[in-house]
Amino acid sequence: MNQKIYLTFLTIITIICVLIGSAIHIFGFADRFVAHFLPGNDEIRTESDEKSSLSDQTKKEDTVKLDANIQKIKVDLGVASLRISHGDEASISYNMSKESLVPEITQKNGTLRLKQRGISNASSLFSDATVNISITVPFEVVKTLDISIGVGNVVIEDLSFNNVSIETGTGDTTIDSCSFHKLDIENGIGNVAVSGLEHLHDFDYDLECGIGDIQLDGETYGREYEHKADKDSQIGRIEVEIGTGDINIKE
Repeated sequence: MNQKIYLTFLTIITIICVLIGSAIHIFGFADRFVAHFLPGNDEIRTESDEKSSLSDQTKKEDTVKLDANIQKIKVDLGVASLRISHGDEASISYNMSKESLVPEITQKNGTLRLKQRGISNASSLFSDATVNISITVPFEVVKTLDISIGVGNVVIEDLSFNNVSIETGTGDTTIDSCSFHKLDIENGIGNVAVSGLEHLHDFDYDLECGIGDIQLDGETYGREYEHKADKDSQIGRIEVEIGTGDINIKE
C-alpha cells in the first residue's frame, strides 16, 4: 500500500514537472511571470511593438516543395500538430494562425530540418492558435526520423524507417502502417498508438506508463511490459515511456 502511494506521488510530481518544463521551454513563461507579477518590471510597449503585434495576427498558409532526396528528418517544434506520410512529391504544407509560428525549413545533404522560434506570448497562443504541419515524402524509406514537440499531436503513416525517435511534452502519437528497426517514444501526457505493424511478436519491447494501460495485440499488461523476441526472428526494438496515457500496439 505504501509503495502504491509513493509511486502515485512520484507520477504526480513528474506530470507537474513536465507541464512547468513545457511552459518554460515553449512559451517563455518564466520571463512573462517576472515581467507581469514582480514590482518594478512593468512591460513597456513601444509603437513598433504594437505594429509587430498587429502584423503577427496575420494567418499564414503555404506549401513548400522539397528536394526528393530525404534521408533524415529532424523536427524541433514548440507547439504544432505534425503529420508525416507518403505522397506523390516531397513537400511541406502548413496552416498557422500566426506568422511567427511558421518554422524555419532547411534541407541539406539529404537532411530536412524544421525548427520553430519566437514563441513568447502564451496567452494569445492558447486562445486562438492553429498550428498544422504536413510533410509528404515520395520515397517510402527514410533512414532517420527525430521529432521533438512541446505541445501537439504526431501522426506518421505509410513509411519505413531505420530509427525513429519521438519526444513530446503533451499530445498523442499515432503511427500507422509503418516499419522500423528501432522505435523510441517518450511522452509526458498523451496516448501512443501503433497499428498496422507486421510481425508484431518479433520485436523486443520495453513499455512503461506511469498512469494508464498497456495493450499489445489486444492483451492488457498494466503499467509495464518487457519482452525479448527470439534471436532468430528478432527484427527490431520498441521502447515507449509515458507519464500519463495509454499505450496500444497492434497489427
